[in-house]
Amino acid sequence: MIEVKIDSSSIEKTLKLLSYSFVIYKDKNKIYEEYGITNEKDAESYALYKALEWIIKQNFKNEEIIIKSDAERIILKCLRIQQHKLNEESSLEKLINKIEEFNNISFITIPRKLNYEAHFLAIKAIKEYCKNKGIKIF
Repeated sequence: MIEVKIDSSSIEKTLKLLSYSFVIYKDKNKIYEEYGITNEKDAESYALYKALEWIIKQNFKNEEIIIKSDAERIILKCLRIQQHKLNEESSLEKLINKIEEFNNISFITIPRKLNYEAHFLAIKAIKEYCKNKGIKIF
């Protein structure tokens, strides 16, 4: 079983800066993590998209995949409970197309306290970016 925890963070008021992060576990052991800065409007969807790309590259596509996020909005999007007006180039449509490549994928909303590792990485991405650019934010 592959478990993926995703998150994002932002400093939109001052810098309009968005970060994404994800942590991937296989059989409860962490096997990969990634975080960074993105210019995608929906950083959490971007995090999920990047995680799914990584899973496909590792040939885990046929495994049971469980996506966990503290953002109910992204989980609802992925479950297609909400209707969205999409254009062909939207990141959400790309995400939905990526999700359709999997046979056994599920989505679960979790409390923030259970998503601390991904949340910490999203904040770390912003801190590292600002430090490297000489921007004081914290």
